[in-house]
Amino acid sequence: MTKKSNKGSFDPAVFLATAKLGRSIFDHAEGHVVFSQGDPADAVFYLKKGNVKIAVTSEQGKEAILGILGEGEFFGELKKNGREPVMLTTPDQDAGMVPSAKAEAEAQQLANQTGEVVSIRDHISDKLIASLTPKKKADQAAEAKRLSKGVKVTKVAPTAKELTEASSKLKGKKAAKAKSAKSKASKPKADAQPEGKSAECIRLALRKNGVTPAELNEFTGWKGAPWRWLYSNQKNNGWADRFGYKLEVLREGRAVHYRLTPR
Repeated sequence: MTKKSNKGSFDPAVFLATAKLGRSIFDHAEGHVVFSQGDPADAVFYLKKGNVKIAVTSEQGKEAILGILGEGEFFGELKKNGREPVMLTTPDQDAGMVPSAKAEAEAQQLANQTGEVVSIRDHISDKLIASLTPKKKADQAAEAKRLSKGVKVTKVAPTAKELTEASSKLKGKKAAKAKSAKSKASKPKADAQPEGKSAECIRLALRKNGVTPAELNEFTGWKGAPWRWLYSNQKNNGWADRFGYKLEVLREGRAVHYRLTPR
């Protein structure tokens, strides 16, 4: 007999009611093209109000309507082929991006080397995907023995003095790295200037009423981009963080505007 769960069922309308990290709310005019054939498969959409026509176009230019979607339905797709990049981070640094198919193995290797927790994050939304903790030395030794295929390894235990010296050096390096990172964060490069679409996104947000996500999507073509995170985020690598601006998020009913002011 199957037991009934006491937990409430997941309600996408409640979950997607507000724009947060990794999701955005857009208002589109009638006839607006949300996405076209050939666009990157990088977003899933939830229809809160109105209707959406799903159609395909043949090489001869003939359109075939596959269906009409209404409120409460999903459309779009996410491509998962193991080649899309993800970001590896430790508590005090970004370790770079790797293909998602190799992320877990490389994150575990980095965790074992540094002795710190390594996080795997989405390179666009910064959403946490997984965290890998360092393996115990006994586990690492067992794995190394398995991979060595019979190669004999002699383990020499360090003395108490050597352990104390190594610990002091590691603490000194971490303190120096933290001080350097703090200094860099508080003193942005004076000659750093935004370029390309980044500069235009900043210019739009410097207007009196700021800029809406719909306007940014229309200008850049970056559908579903995490605009709040791109302007300013906890890593201090957003446009406002790097180029000396303060971000204000203005809300007018359900409408959201991003406005920048010089610091």
